[in-house]
Formats: sequence, structure tokens, C-alpha cells
Amino acid sequence: MVYRRTPKTELQKLERRQRILEEARRLIATAGFSGSRMKDIAALAGMSEGAIYRYFPTAIALFVEVFRTVASRELEVARQATLLNGPASLRLTAALRLHFERALRRPRLAYAMLAEPLAPELEAVRLLFRKSFHDLFAGVMREAILSGEYAAFDTRTAAACMTGALDEALIWPLAFLDETEQNPTERIDFVVEFCLNAIAPWRRETARAARR
Repeated sequence: MVYRRTPKTELQKLERRQRILEEARRLIATAGFSGSRMKDIAALAGMSEGAIYRYFPTAIALFVEVFRTVASRELEVARQATLLNGPASLRLTAALRLHFERALRRPRLAYAMLAEPLAPELEAVRLLFRKSFHDLFAGVMREAILSGEYAAFDTRTAAACMTGALDEALIWPLAFLDETEQNPTERIDFVVEFCLNAIAPWRRETARAARR
């Protein structure tokens, strides 16, 4: 008898695949990519290690999917912040702050995503999403220039500098702390203000004041 796929069996497959991804993400958030093993993910997901390979042929394939899922979610949250009403400068501030705040909630996962030494396949995905964040921040800054909030400046370089400042502020101080920081607000305020001060000389009000 020929095996026939049914909506029920397809739904079960999707649910199992999603469970594998969720448990892999949880393990990576505590052990990093290097400390996550397929057998441990299988145990957490309540299935055999062999069963996982039916959905992901290699550990790298699973890790790439986890990376894409997490990074896509963070990118979309930041993108939504840039679509809020108000001046572009405030929307940029909101996106920077939200990106930092969310990373602070899971510092070990943030370290794994941002700085942990990775296989070439994972590093390629990391670079792709880093560029996506560059493009997002640069786009909002271009809007700020077009709206007259800022004089023209190199938005792509500025975006790269901001992304680097955010990432570096997370990587070493926070990588191996507990999942929550006692008072993250002060750190967030400082880093966001640091990023905004970098482009402050091109703000129209600042430029006008300097000419007086």
C-alpha cells in the first residue's frame, strides 16, 4: 500500500519540527551553539536523536534555521519600531533602544548570535543579518535627512558604527552574566545616547546653533 500524506500527518510533522527548533533555541540560549548537541536537543524535544535527522540532516542545518528564526524575529521587531509615527530621529531611537533591550533579556543567546565563533555556514547567515540591520538603521537616517531633521551625512557608515557599538556593548560585559541585569536602564540609556551623539553634529538644530 502506498503511503499517503494527510493534513493530520503534515500538521504533526510541522509541530515536531517547530518543537525541535524551540528546544534547540532554548539550549543555545544557555549553552551557546558550541555547547548544544543533537542528543540533548532530542531529549528536550521528547524524541530520539535519529528522529531529529528526519527534519534536519545535520546539526549545522538545524543551527542555521534557529539562527535565521531568531535573527528574523529581532529584525522584524526593530523594523516595526521604525514604522511608528513621529520624526525619523525618534523612530531611530526607538529601534536602537528596543534592539538593545531585547538582547539584554537573553545575554547568553545574544553572545551566541553576535560573537561566538561559528562554522562558515552560520557565519554567512550572521553577516547577512548584520547587513540587514545596517540597512534598516541607514534607511531611517536617510528619512531623517530627507525630512530636514539632519543635514546630509554618510548614513551607511553611521549605521555600521551604531550596529558595532550596540553589539560590542552586549558581547563582553553581558555574555556570561545572569539572564537579567540589576539595572539595565542606565546601560541602555548610555549606549543609545552614544549612538545618537555620533550623528548629532549633523542635526539641523545643532548646526544652526554652531553658526550663531
